Amino acid sequence: MFTNQSAELSLNVPARSVCAVEGDRSRPLFWVGTCSLTSSTNAVHLLEYQEDSQDNDNEWTILNTCGHPPGQVWRMAASPLDRTLLLTNGSSSISDTPSTTLWRIPDSTFDPMPSSNNNDTDTDHETDSYHNDQDNNPYNNPYQSDYNYNTTSSANNIGMDFPNDESDDSNHRTSMEEITFLPVSSGGEDGHGLEGRLTEILWHSDALEASASRTAVVTTLSYTGILSQWDFESGDAQESIRIDTSNKTNKNVMTVPPRAAWDPHDANLVSVTNQSGVDTYDTRTGHICWRLPHCHRLGGATTDLDWNPNKPHTLVTTGQTGVLKFWDVRQLSSRSSDNDSSSSSSFSNSQWRMPLKVVKGGHLHQTNHVEYNKFHDQLLLSSGTDSVVNLWRMSSVSSAPLLDTDTASNTSAGGVHGGGDGGNDHSLGGGAADVRVARHEHQDSVYGMTWSAADAWLYLTLGYDGNVVLHHVPSKEKYKILL
Repeated sequence: MFTNQSAELSLNVPARSVCAVEGDRSRPLFWVGTCSLTSSTNAVHLLEYQEDSQDNDNEWTILNTCGHPPGQVWRMAASPLDRTLLLTNGSSSISDTPSTTLWRIPDSTFDPMPSSNNNDTDTDHETDSYHNDQDNNPYNNPYQSDYNYNTTSSANNIGMDFPNDESDDSNHRTSMEEITFLPVSSGGEDGHGLEGRLTEILWHSDALEASASRTAVVTTLSYTGILSQWDFESGDAQESIRIDTSNKTNKNVMTVPPRAAWDPHDANLVSVTNQSGVDTYDTRTGHICWRLPHCHRLGGATTDLDWNPNKPHTLVTTGQTGVLKFWDVRQLSSRSSDNDSSSSSSFSNSQWRMPLKVVKGGHLHQTNHVEYNKFHDQLLLSSGTDSVVNLWRMSSVSSAPLLDTDTASNTSAGGVHGGGDGGNDHSLGGGAADVRVARHEHQDSVYGMTWSAADAWLYLTLGYDGNVVLHHVPSKEKYKILL
């Protein structure tokens, strides 16, 4: 729990999709999907992080690999209640129409690997029993026999080389059972060649817990701005809600893909980026509840957003210039009327509000992703196309601000600002309330990152080159938050 070491693994294949196995919170498990142009090599890899407390040694284990028949994996999400359910979106090539599929993975896929610490002191009975069970062991994965693993104890690197004979590669992958197919459509002819491609797949945890089905509610957002909610009660995917969130006045203009996030404090509200702003919809009516216009008006489009899981009404957004902004939505424009929600006239006179906090200097280029720690909202991650991942401690806008910060150490060092685009600068030193705790740099753009569902202090980052790194929150930060 209190180690600062990291573990690194290289898939040697392009990848941009990663998610934690939220249905199993007993150990750190992650799914990583590849997007190689050679469709026969694409798969979803189940990774487990193992920490040896005695030897202080950390290592990755590829528990299993499931072939992905549609090809490249562009987006995926694991069920928060059932570890055997996985939703993926992808296709064999950019020119092909992507498919969105709900898969069921054999439960034996998640069984721990046999211990590799067997030595000569083991009894003959244990050894014979182990070898006799290999033919029936669901984790005797022949897929791994065709790969070469090279490990170095200093950096905990694992290199994986794909077999030369790719024609037989599919015979060495654990199969996934296709449950149903989601008929995602672009909603018109202005699909920009991206019909069926998704930017978000969100499992609605609150609705899942209240439903008898463990696959009840899933929300998807397409590149063209179509927000859909899917119901699986009948066995097939039924689109129960459909909202067009695209810009009605400039529908042919597409700068960045839209992103979405459920409000964890209101099960009926979902926020969607809309060019430079954010719109929040009530799924019961399909109308906009409130709008945050031009939140990144000086920095291009809004690239991502996330809700504070512990503090209501608090939202963080990112822009194309790498700036993070924190908002209190109670200070935004008034509620919309009940008439046509597609019209922007209801918000034409809304007053633009200043953010609670502006964070600059963390990224030199576009920020792709931002994500709160689901347990400790003082911590959040940001990643971008500049190959950098930042771990931030934003205590002043959290549900539990630190009380022992050294305000005297706040000097004009740049980086974290108060409300608006100016304000007083705050130090990035260790005594400041809002600091960058850690900075990690990949060799390629970072398109995927996630917090562990089993350990609040672990997070994983994924470079486009297939380099997967698992990090720990520094022990000093843990003590500041816990004590």
